[in-house]
Amino acid sequence: MEELIPSLPYDVALNCLARLPRFYHSTLSQVSNPIRSLLSSPFFYEAHSALHGEQTMLYFSVNYPESNDLHWFMINLDDPDPLLRLPLIPSLTFRPSTMCAQINHDIYVLGGYTGDALSPEVWILDCRFNRWRQGPSMHIPRDKGKVTVLDRKIYLFDGEVLGQQQSGSGILGEVLDTVVGSWEVIMILEGADGSPLITSDLIFNKMKEASRKIVSPPAGLGNWPTWMNRVLYSYVDGPSPTILAHELTQDGTWVQKIVKGSYCLVPPGMNPVMAKTRSAAARELFLLWLCHRSMKPPEVNEDFANICCLKIEIKRSQDGQLYAIACDGGLSYQFYSSSFITDGCSIQQCFALQI
Repeated sequence: MEELIPSLPYDVALNCLARLPRFYHSTLSQVSNPIRSLLSSPFFYEAHSALHGEQTMLYFSVNYPESNDLHWFMINLDDPDPLLRLPLIPSLTFRPSTMCAQINHDIYVLGGYTGDALSPEVWILDCRFNRWRQGPSMHIPRDKGKVTVLDRKIYLFDGEVLGQQQSGSGILGEVLDTVVGSWEVIMILEGADGSPLITSDLIFNKMKEASRKIVSPPAGLGNWPTWMNRVLYSYVDGPSPTILAHELTQDGTWVQKIVKGSYCLVPPGMNPVMAKTRSAAARELFLLWLCHRSMKPPEVNEDFANICCLKIEIKRSQDGQLYAIACDGGLSYQFYSSSFITDGCSIQQCFALQI
């Protein structure tokens, strides 16, 4: 067994390293090859988790308009350290898309471009170790499609596809079984009159958790639709930004409610991304956006496009109304700064993980 720290027994050195916050793991990995191998092992992950418990991490991608590249970042909400820029996808010519999905501790980046051509590549970020690995390629190169997750399967529809590989072919989309690790195409089903029985909009909104019924999307759906406790939340920007809640009744119809207390939680025009943790008991929503200069406190760096984060809890009253409550007991934003995020960038995706 290779020595981790000179003059220290292996188990003592392991215990010391496991006590360090995750933010320092990228720096630790550069100390030596034995430590780098240890940090990327499930054994070390279990030892670290036993000491620290589950921590809430926000993973988000940032688009750079000059190059149209996407870079991924991480914020540890349980640690005061600044945000961490993650390693780039290890492909020199691949430009990732905004089609993403999360299953357990993995974030899937689906398709994009290789040079000027659409790509079928799939890359997976293992958030336990912040390390990329290549996944099974799609059958059809694609970008800007619709993505949804159900029963550890990733469904992918529409978007930009290569040539006529999907159009007019009877192919509706593709599904990735993440357990088996392979893609299958989804064919269009037609009725007796030739009309489609299943469309991408219907499958994309296969959202009723209990019965798995296919339902049509609700009217008036805002941005960043997010399922939590059988309610579909979305964010509506405008002069009076708010969060909408869409509840699905037993007969398959939608009931829309305004989440009380959500008016102007975020200043108009910010259009934050919205995410939640995947635990069954989750009742927290995270709003993340690029901070406007007028909102920055004096101690926050003015040279960078700072990230602003707000965590809220959704509670239901006895009469069925939904309320948004700031988790810190008051309306307070957390600011994060990085020299890698500049004015003109935009947040594309956000996932909240407990790892």
